[in-house]
Amino acid sequence: SEQSQLLQDLVQGQKLENKPAPPTQQMLDKFISVTNMWNTFSVGLEEAVRQTTIPEVDVALQISLQSSLLQDLNDAMDLQVQAGAAAGSTVQIRLLDLTHRQQFQFHNFPIQVYKVLFGAIPAEELNTTAQAFRSLHRELIMGAPATDERMALQKITDLCIVRGLAEVMDNYYQLERACFQIVNNESDAVSIVNQVSPAGIAAMASSSSDIYNFYQGQPASCENITLAKGDWELLMSEVTLLAGLAEDAMTAVISQTITVEMTALRDSMDRLVMGSPHPLVPVQPTQALFDRIINQLQPLVETFLEADPTYQVVAPQGTSIVAQAKGLLRSYTDKALELEPGWPGQRVRVAMWQVVLAKKVYREAMAERFDVGRQLLPAEQEFETAHQQLKDGGDGFAAIIDEREDLLSGTALGKHGQL
Repeated sequence: SEQSQLLQDLVQGQKLENKPAPPTQQMLDKFISVTNMWNTFSVGLEEAVRQTTIPEVDVALQISLQSSLLQDLNDAMDLQVQAGAAAGSTVQIRLLDLTHRQQFQFHNFPIQVYKVLFGAIPAEELNTTAQAFRSLHRELIMGAPATDERMALQKITDLCIVRGLAEVMDNYYQLERACFQIVNNESDAVSIVNQVSPAGIAAMASSSSDIYNFYQGQPASCENITLAKGDWELLMSEVTLLAGLAEDAMTAVISQTITVEMTALRDSMDRLVMGSPHPLVPVQPTQALFDRIINQLQPLVETFLEADPTYQVVAPQGTSIVAQAKGLLRSYTDKALELEPGWPGQRVRVAMWQVVLAKKVYREAMAERFDVGRQLLPAEQEFETAHQQLKDGGDGFAAIIDEREDLLSGTALGKHGQL
């Protein structure tokens, strides 16, 4: 078979295709072990295919063999990377190692599911595996410092590559969700695993090439995408959420309870940079918008997260985050209106931002209470100006008519003490 020939080439080398033989005895031993494991696995698989029903013990054996085979292949890759590192390896080998690990998880996650079902491993290991995949996915995009085991990772500034990696994550999310459904005895999810796992591996392989080219200074190629209005609304919601989280974090600094808010702020920033399958946030549709995110908004958030947690330090930084987010919210709104000019986008934008303004009022009230600020009145006025604009009209907005009691009741917020 093709797989057997590939394994033979690994053991013996293949001069015509410029494949060298294993350079060390340890590597040769590992390739031989992989070959033997594959032969045992393939024989069992062929016998299982010929059977009308497969005994549970045989299924468990095949799963165990497949798991061992994958682990041996992963160990063989580790040996090659180590040998490359000892010889002063190229960036290509290092990146191959990292992207291989992501592809390995697509193969290994369903196997772990069946090992859970047969009681071989605890279900908690699935969460550990999923978190490891997500962490490396983030590092491949956001960059990471060098460690003893690997080189530094660059921050990806090419939207085309981020879009490709978002496709990888979309497939992995579907795989993860289907696998947990299988754990819960939803057998229909098996077909989803069979579909998305190969698609995810293919997307990761394509992204691997693009990432390597990026490290060599060669940009990827893709076209801007056209988002539907609903997608623009998702971006509007996320950037509004980020601004509100910045307000929450500033308030938390005042009360010295900052851990949860800071984590949520970072997660929201990640979603705007990388996109997200759940909660759903589209990848930025143009390089220009992506550049605004990574060059203007993201540095502010990173500085804020790393700053000394005192209000005098974080308040100016947090205010800058909110201002940048507000500008992006307007840009997203304008893009959505280009698609549907009749959509009341500007009213939606102001209504969304009211949540941020309400949080600002609360922050300023806390700042006055703890004697670190004196801007409560302007914050209240800003909120009420927008509130009256939505309700009574003005500055291009029509007033809400009396017949729309549903909208009028939604704007029936009280005065300052009732916010």
